[in-house]
Amino acid sequence: MGTSAARAPRPPRSPAARESSPVRILTVLNEAIVRQETQGRFCTVVCGLLDAGDGGGSLTMSSGGHPLPLVLRAGGGVETAGRPGTLLGVFPDPDLAEDLVPLGPGDAVVLYTDGVTEERAGTRIFGHEGLTATVAACRGCTADQIAEAIEQAVMELHPEAPRDDIALLVLRIRP
Repeated sequence: MGTSAARAPRPPRSPAARESSPVRILTVLNEAIVRQETQGRFCTVVCGLLDAGDGGGSLTMSSGGHPLPLVLRAGGGVETAGRPGTLLGVFPDPDLAEDLVPLGPGDAVVLYTDGVTEERAGTRIFGHEGLTATVAACRGCTADQIAEAIEQAVMELHPEAPRDDIALLVLRIRP
């Protein structure tokens, strides 16, 4: 049998991987996109760092033009988390903010693409209001149940193939 030498871990290839602050990660990502001269291409993104432990946690987050997450509080209230930021890849110095969102036991964070809120049937649009009402009705539900309720509500509005991508990520702090 041959022998193998232990390799030192390789440093991350992406400079953003060396950052621990969501706003710094988005800044580095923006710099990379701008440097590539992508001829008008841009992206929207939300970046968050979840710190969960016994009895609650927090979400440190930053948005680069992406829809802001919703927080479903254990008591049933729904809040928008964070502040809007500039989409990435267009400006060399985008307006980005970093916000700390405290989370208690049973709270859930809902991240979604604009395909959710922009789905429509004729002149009726699901919208932020439809998403907020759907999430509010999910008090006490698991993360999976919340995601399923949102998907079902969007599909009931427009049962054919969605016009845009629909992506959901739901994180819930254990009650």
